[in-house]
Amino acid sequence: ETNKILNHSTIFLNLAKVELKQNTIISHGQFIPIGIGNQIFNIQIPEGLNLSEEIKRIKTEIKEIEKRITPLEKRIKSPNFFNNAPEEIILKEKERLEEQSNRKYQLNEILKSIS
Repeated sequence: ETNKILNHSTIFLNLAKVELKQNTIISHGQFIPIGIGNQIFNIQIPEGLNLSEEIKRIKTEIKEIEKRITPLEKRIKSPNFFNNAPEEIILKEKERLEEQSNRKYQLNEILKSIS
């Protein structure tokens, strides 16, 4: 269970910037339940947050990530790139693709939790 929590640390950091649906303002220090996978966490939300703006920001970031993922996937799948690029470059591109894919997954999980 500790590993699951540590694996979602980025999600928790991003949730700290989240607001409730329909611009509802909550009291400083109030807790709301957030579901991540099959776990429910009570997150303390600061005063004055705007959920609709946070959802918009997350969706924009997902679109930007998708713009980076598409060329990375094409490059990695290209026989020319794979046959001609040094192994360290191929590995670096695969790592970049994995990082972008992981971030996209995390953002989608956040959207599921707050939408």
